[in-house]
Amino acid sequence: MRPTPIIWYAESLFLAVLLGIAFFDSTAVRKPTPRQRRICVLLMSIFAIIPLMQIRKLARFTSSSLIDQPMFALREDVHPYRDISDIRLAYYWISTRSQRGPSAERGIFISFSDRTHWSPRASQLRAGEAVSTEAARLISARTGVTVHYGDHDVVIGRPR
Repeated sequence: MRPTPIIWYAESLFLAVLLGIAFFDSTAVRKPTPRQRRICVLLMSIFAIIPLMQIRKLARFTSSSLIDQPMFALREDVHPYRDISDIRLAYYWISTRSQRGPSAERGIFISFSDRTHWSPRASQLRAGEAVSTEAARLISARTGVTVHYGDHDVVIGRPR
């Protein structure tokens, strides 16, 4: 499972380029102070690096564990299959500016014996119902844990 396409982060990269152009254009008029240069370089770096950090996010399924690589973590999170207590394919609540309500497709939600949870949504990854179903089938085959299917009226994350 991979993060959303980098095109969604083009705005931030565009801001970095605009900031660089504006800074170097202003140097033709007057010489910037060292502090102004440092601030501009810092902002350009932030606008350029944060979208590229999205590329590091991923989740992969090995023969013995689920491995999750968060965006800012230096190490991967390894979740052995033997620790899985529940696999659920359920609808989830979407709360954005453009859309509010239950999802049209099911997502995978995994619970572990230490009461922690994992889902592509929590890891900010993109997975459609087909990918979630295939991942649930694969994990179920390796663990022997039954996949539970949520009904339309049960929506994970719905506000009360």
